[in-house]
Amino acid sequence: MSSFLVALGKKTAGLALIFNSLLSIVSSLRILQGFYAAMPWWKPFYPFLLDGTFFWAVIPASILNLIPAKIIGNARLKRVIFHHYVYGFFVLSITIASTWLFTLISIFHLLTEAPKSSLACLLPYIQAFFIYGGIALVLDDICDVSPKIELLLKELASLTKRFRIPLHLFHALCSLISIYVSLSIGAWFYINLSSAGWSSLEASSYIVLTGSILVTGLLGLSVSLRRGSGNS
Repeated sequence: MSSFLVALGKKTAGLALIFNSLLSIVSSLRILQGFYAAMPWWKPFYPFLLDGTFFWAVIPASILNLIPAKIIGNARLKRVIFHHYVYGFFVLSITIASTWLFTLISIFHLLTEAPKSSLACLLPYIQAFFIYGGIALVLDDICDVSPKIELLLKELASLTKRFRIPLHLFHALCSLISIYVSLSIGAWFYINLSSAGWSSLEASSYIVLTGSILVTGLLGLSVSLRRGSGNS
């Protein structure tokens, strides 16, 4: 029983870290989109964050974190009928279908009378949670999707070994910048908390963003430094 709980804990931690990487990637891309669309009038989280382009560093740090996240979650658990990726695709399909359905409902104004704090406001966050969760399940079990994918990943792993030191340095640098970005968001949020008049949902989104990028930076820095010292 104890070995099962340990394996379950490792699998949960691995999936959570994959989920976190996806959240950091999507959040950074959305902020970068707004940053370039509003350039030069909008400086996100200024004056703590010197420039919005620092969010570019969060993306490679998050992508490189996917490998150690999968290693952390590498535990042998008995399959419940199907592989994990099957459940991942199922969750994605259901979520996308429900998103499409609620979009149609909103077009016909069936949710227009709902208050701002109702399920209608929470719905995008709930949908995003299940989409990220579904993708995390697929990525965690990606090698079982197709033998070609497994072969491709092995070739990619052998290729990256040739550039091991530069890659670790790049990972460490991007992770350090990610930590700086997260601390800048946290400081900006704290300073503006009393005067901004955010709803609890809006305030929570900033907290989640700060925590997500901070975890990305700390995990990436830890992994890159450990591997760089030869303890991989």
